[in-house]
Amino acid sequence: MPMIVPLPRGMFRLVTKTVCAPIALLALFLCSPVHSYAATDVLTIPMEDTKEASWNLEADKLVTLSDNTIVEAQGGVVLQRGNDILKADFARYYSATNWVYLKGNVFVRMGKDDIHSDEAEFDLHSKTGWLTNGHVFMEGPHIYFSGSRIIKHWGDRYTFNKAKVTTCDGTSPAWSMNAEQAVVEIDGYAQLFHSTFDVKNTGIFYSPFMVLPAKTTRQSGLLPPDYGISDKRGFYYTQPYFWAIDESHDMTFYGGWMTKIGPSLSVEYRANEFTDQKTWLAATGIYDKDTVAIPGTSRVSENKQTLRTNNDRYWLRGMADGFLGASTWRYRSNIDYVSDQDFLREFNQGPTGFDRTRDNLFRMFGRDLQEDDQNRVSAALVSNDWQRVGIVASMRYEQDPALGHGNRAQSQDELVQRLPQLDLFLYKGRIVPQIPLELEAQFQSGYMYRASGTTGGRTEIYPKLSVPLDFGFGSVIGTVGLRQTYYNTDRKEHTSPLAMYMDNSASPRQTGESRTMIDMDIQGYTEASRIWQLGDESSIPLKPENAGKQMWTAVRHEIQPRIRYSRTPHVDQEKNPFYLMEDRILPRDELTYSITNIVTRKGSIVSVTGEGDKQEARRSTFYQDLLRWRIESGYDFEEARRDRYRDEYGRRPFMDIVSDFEIYPWPWLGYHDKTYFSAYDGQVTRHDHDINLRYKDKISWYTGMSFRDKYYDYRKKFQYENWNNVQLTSDLRLIHNDLTINLTPEWSIRFDDYRNMRQGGTFGKTYDQSIDIAYSAQCYRIIGRYNYDGYDKSYSIMVELPGIFD
Repeated sequence: MPMIVPLPRGMFRLVTKTVCAPIALLALFLCSPVHSYAATDVLTIPMEDTKEASWNLEADKLVTLSDNTIVEAQGGVVLQRGNDILKADFARYYSATNWVYLKGNVFVRMGKDDIHSDEAEFDLHSKTGWLTNGHVFMEGPHIYFSGSRIIKHWGDRYTFNKAKVTTCDGTSPAWSMNAEQAVVEIDGYAQLFHSTFDVKNTGIFYSPFMVLPAKTTRQSGLLPPDYGISDKRGFYYTQPYFWAIDESHDMTFYGGWMTKIGPSLSVEYRANEFTDQKTWLAATGIYDKDTVAIPGTSRVSENKQTLRTNNDRYWLRGMADGFLGASTWRYRSNIDYVSDQDFLREFNQGPTGFDRTRDNLFRMFGRDLQEDDQNRVSAALVSNDWQRVGIVASMRYEQDPALGHGNRAQSQDELVQRLPQLDLFLYKGRIVPQIPLELEAQFQSGYMYRASGTTGGRTEIYPKLSVPLDFGFGSVIGTVGLRQTYYNTDRKEHTSPLAMYMDNSASPRQTGESRTMIDMDIQGYTEASRIWQLGDESSIPLKPENAGKQMWTAVRHEIQPRIRYSRTPHVDQEKNPFYLMEDRILPRDELTYSITNIVTRKGSIVSVTGEGDKQEARRSTFYQDLLRWRIESGYDFEEARRDRYRDEYGRRPFMDIVSDFEIYPWPWLGYHDKTYFSAYDGQVTRHDHDINLRYKDKISWYTGMSFRDKYYDYRKKFQYENWNNVQLTSDLRLIHNDLTINLTPEWSIRFDDYRNMRQGGTFGKTYDQSIDIAYSAQCYRIIGRYNYDGYDKSYSIMVELPGIFD
C-alpha cells in the first residue's frame, strides 16, 4: 500500500481522523533532517483553504529536507488535483511559499490545454509561474505555441519570449510565425510583436504587430486574402476582416485594390438567432477610374451599346426572414440594387462577387437572385396563416440597371412596380364534410406604378371548385375556375414597348376596365404494382459481427397511367392594361396522357447498439428508388385550329413525346435525362441529361448537356399576332463538365467547364471555366486557380493555413 505522508502543522490542517495512528508513527521519522520513502509513496498536500481539494504527489522516491519544509520527488513525478496535473522527472515542493519546481520532461495541464517544457516553477495556489524551452498545444484549432521562456499568468494567459507559432506537426515545421514576444490567451487571441512568417527556416515577410485567433469557437480576426492577376482588373488584392459580434451576429469588412480599376470596400452583416430568424446584408462600393463614354467599349461586352458615365459604382444586396416580435406574423425581404448594367458581370468573382453572394444567399435562405444580366428585384412581404386562410401584404420594386448614367433617363422607366399588393388565400378544402366538393380561392389587389406608361390599380378574384372522386380502381378530379379581373387605371396609354410579346404601335390604348375568364381541368389517375421477392433477410445471421452487412430482399414495380384535359377559352384582352404576364392569358385546349414506371428496391441491413457485452444486433429495412421513367404526349386542339404563321411552320397538333428517365443502379452512378421527340419526324426538339460518377475518393465527374431546337416552344409563341414578337430562339447546345481527380493524397485537380457547342467551332464557345490544382499537406493547402467567366480571365494562388486562416 502507498504511504500517506503528512507535512508539518504550519503547512496544513489534518482532515482525515481515520489515519491518525499511521501519521503518529510516521512523525517519529520526520524528526530527523532527511527522510526518504519507497517508490510507491504518495504525499498528500492539503491547501490552507480547506474548501480546496488537496494536491497528491506521487513519485518513485520522496525526500523531505530543511526541517520538513521542502519535499523532493524523483522519478515518475505526478502532482495532481482534480483535472490539474503536473509531471516531471524531478520536483521540489516548498511548503512555506506553496511553490513547486519541476525539471526534466515537464508536462503541465492547468486549464484547457497541455504544456511541455524542460523546467518550470508554479505557485500551486494561484497557478502562475514560468517555463523554459516550452510549448503549448491547443487541440481544438491544432496550434502549437512555443518559446524559450514562458510566463504563465493568472487564468489561461501566457507570455512567450522568442515565440514560434505553427499548426504543423514535427520538429521542423513547413511554416511558422516567429516573434520576439507573444501574448497568448487560450480561447482568445495571440498578439505577436516583431514577427516574421517563415517557410522552413527562411523568413518571407516581417510584421511589427500581428493578431491571430487562438480559439476553438468563432473569433474575430483576419481571413485569407483574395489576390491574383486578371486581364480586365489587373493585379487585385482583397483583405477581409471578420468581427464575431456574438454567437449569433457577425460582420466582415473587405478592403481591396485593382490596379486597372481602383479601390473597393465591402461590408457584410449576418445574423442567425435561430432557424427561422436570420439576416444577410452586404454593400460593395468601387471607385472606377474609367467610364464607358463610347458604345461598345464596355469591359464585359464589345457589342453592348450602353454607356456608363459613373465612376462611383456600388451593389446593395441581402435577404432577411423572421417573425414580427413574438407574433405569428412572418416577414421576408430581398434587397438587390446595383449602380449600373455592367457591375455584376464585371465583378462576379471573388469573396464579394455575384457568384459567391448568390451561393451564400441560396445556402442560407433557399432563395436565388436574378441572373447577373437581368433586372434586379427588391421585395418585402408580411404573411400569416390561420388553418384554411392565408394573407400576404407585399411590395416589389424591379430595377433596370441600364437606365441613367448616360443611357435613357429614369423618367422613361416602363417597368411595373407593385407598391403595394395584398393577397388573400382560401386553401383547398371541402365545403361540406359529407360532400366531395372542394373550394379554393385567391384574391389579389395592388397598385401598379410605372414612371412612364399605363398605371393604376389591379384587383383579381379567382375561385376554383374541385370534385375529387375515388372509384377504387382509380381517381378522377374535375376543376373549374372563374377569374374576374378589375382595372382602375389612373394613366391610360398604349402598351409599354418593353412589355414582352407586345407591339406598342399596333396595340390599342389601354382603356379596358375588366376581364372575365373561365378555365377547366379534368384528370384521371390509377396505378398497379407487383412485388418480386429476391431473398430471405434471415440468411444474414443477426449477430454483432455482421454489423453493416446488407442485402436486397424485394423489388416493387409500379405503373401509374394518367390522362388530363385542360381548356382556357380565348378572351380578347388587348384593350386591358398590361402590367403582368397574367394580364395576357393565352388560350389553351389540350389533352395529355402519360404512363410512369417506378422500380423500388427493398433492403435489409444489420446494425449494432450498445457496447461490449451489452451489444445487440438489430435488423432494419430501407428503400431505394432504382428507376423512374415517365413517357408523356398529347394532342393540342388549339394548335389544330391555328391559321397564323402556317407558311413559316405547319400545324403539328400532336405534342412532342416526352421521355423523362432516371436511374440509380449503384451508389457511384446516377443518370437522368429528359428528351422531347417530335411525333412527326422523330427529331429531338429538346433534351437535358446529367450523369454523376464517383470512384471511391479518387474521381468524381458530373457531366450534363442541354439542347434546344429553335422551335421547341413554338406552340406558345405562335399565338401572338405580330411576327416580330414571336422571338424564336436560336439552336442551343450547352455542355457542362465538372471533374475532380485526387491524383495522390496530397495532389488534386478540378476542371469545371460550361460551353455552347453551337458556337465557336469544333470545341464550342466557353461561357465559364475554372481549373484548380491543389496541394494539401497536414498544416497547409496551396491552390492555383485559373478562371474565365465569359468576360475576364484571372489567375490566382491561394494559401490556406488550417487553424490560423480557415
